[in-house]
Amino acid sequence: MYKIEKTSYGLCVRIAGIYAEGELARYVAEKEAICAEFDKPYSMLVDLREAIPPSSEDHQRLQDSQRRQLEGNLERIAIVVISPILEFNARQVGFSAGTEDATRFINANRNPDWEKQALRWVIHGLEPELVTPAIK
Repeated sequence: MYKIEKTSYGLCVRIAGIYAEGELARYVAEKEAICAEFDKPYSMLVDLREAIPPSSEDHQRLQDSQRRQLEGNLERIAIVVISPILEFNARQVGFSAGTEDATRFINANRNPDWEKQALRWVIHGLEPELVTPAIK
């Protein structure tokens, strides 16, 4: 399941659960259609807290989509995760697409202000604060 919301800064995307056949292809097409409407730089907040890793075919589809967005007006991406496996997958997609410099990862398990931190990055370009767990 996915949800794409057009915002003042660009897009807020939430991806969760098990993907129906062809769902990530529909997501990419819908996202790219919305992004084509932007005539100025835009950013994305991508919430992957409830997502599962994509198939290798969908991994390639996401990578190609990010590359096309970067060639367009994409400025910044904040990706929110709780799973190290998903973070690794998302980093691979971004590295292969060339978006790693524009992307910041926020682990919602370690950062209770994850949404505030993500919005600071996508709207203002302010680096997310590093939150370290207290040592007991």
